[in-house]
Amino acid sequence: MEIKFSDLRSSYDLIVIGSGPAGMTLAHKYEERTGNSVLILESGGRSETGSDNARKLSLVDATGDLSATQYAFHNQRVFGGTSIVWNGWCQVLEKRAFLNDEWPFSYDDLYAYYPPAADILDVPEAVHRNPETPFPDNANVVYRPYYFSPPTRFNVAFDEWVSSNANVDILFNHSVTAVNTRGGIAASVSILESSGSRPVPTEVFGNEIVLAAGGVQNARLLQLSLPGDNKLPVGRYFCEHPHLYQYADLVLDELKLQQVKDKHTSWIVHAIALSSEFCSEHFLVSATFQVRNTESATHNILGRSRRTIAGRTHIRAEMVSLGQNRITLSDNRRDSLNQPVAHVGLKFNPQEIRAACDHLNAELVRSGLGRMGIQPEKFNIGGGGHMMGSTRMGNDPGNSVTDAQGRVHGIENLYVAGSSLFPSVAAANPTLTIVALSLRLADYLSRRQ
Repeated sequence: MEIKFSDLRSSYDLIVIGSGPAGMTLAHKYEERTGNSVLILESGGRSETGSDNARKLSLVDATGDLSATQYAFHNQRVFGGTSIVWNGWCQVLEKRAFLNDEWPFSYDDLYAYYPPAADILDVPEAVHRNPETPFPDNANVVYRPYYFSPPTRFNVAFDEWVSSNANVDILFNHSVTAVNTRGGIAASVSILESSGSRPVPTEVFGNEIVLAAGGVQNARLLQLSLPGDNKLPVGRYFCEHPHLYQYADLVLDELKLQQVKDKHTSWIVHAIALSSEFCSEHFLVSATFQVRNTESATHNILGRSRRTIAGRTHIRAEMVSLGQNRITLSDNRRDSLNQPVAHVGLKFNPQEIRAACDHLNAELVRSGLGRMGIQPEKFNIGGGGHMMGSTRMGNDPGNSVTDAQGRVHGIENLYVAGSSLFPSVAAANPTLTIVALSLRLADYLSRRQ
């Protein structure tokens, strides 16, 4: 239920920081499984109009290829988190990441959580039953559509549950300033009113504490909380999804596309890609190629006149996780709670995307599936608003922040939820995987009781 500051209990079984897709999924499933007490801390209000003070806390310093505005917009501090501006795009993560052993568990382990995640997001089950289909003439090229959630707004979907459940408290307009660790245990969180009107932090104790504050703020909170001598690579390996709009002309054989595309739902955007196996073999980043503003026409492919669909392609691509793309605490700027804001530095590598385009074009032409037009020498790269990888999971504390469950290395009961866990990001939009990972963590935490 929604509570006032004065109604806070001294301790909870589970404290969840953030009420977006990761936090709400985790809190709901954990409480459903255990019946234990849960506190959800939301920096913003129940609505956008009540979140003005918190919104300013999302401001960052930024260098590199994306603006500070991009990061702030995709860190919505309000009930429901960034789901309130989400457009609903869904794909399962490509297998390529697991072929290269970048994740600390198997693809089948993650895949088991996609069906319930799809139910939560109200996505057709084809999103996990039929994520991609190889073309008959060339299995190196696959049809990999995007499926759509309505989109699910987590403030709407979970409002009744939060409002009526006696086991769950949600406190709005209060921000976590630190997780207090003592002897390898996360004992409590310190919170301040987001307006800054209550200058002395309040300490709330929790048996389990989960950061679900987004790809930038999860890293910042850990940097504000961990001892200065901590060696975990918090904030490093930060990633976004490069987006290239209206990149080049793409022509596809219409009949061959009809043979592979899903005919059972209209909630899809058609896209093609190179297979995971082909990308791994040729050391390519994953990318999906969507044909926009399509029209049927006749084009010559391999010397034969074919019915085609043609249009400008939009590319949504993977970027390689690199330590120099990172989040740090700003040396120059503090927020209204007198804490250093996040500094985000990220640079894309256009040559990675160019290589994927060259290989796709070669495979299309080789098998008569189509062709890509002349690629521009200069092009603009934007971001998808997908903040990933800054607290990546793995088995080695030297190059990861959490273990395979999302538990911060060296701290018994502190966990991370969300896309900041991704050790590699593929090209799929992350929300479906965020929800799947949160369900997985909820199962783990429930078993610990």
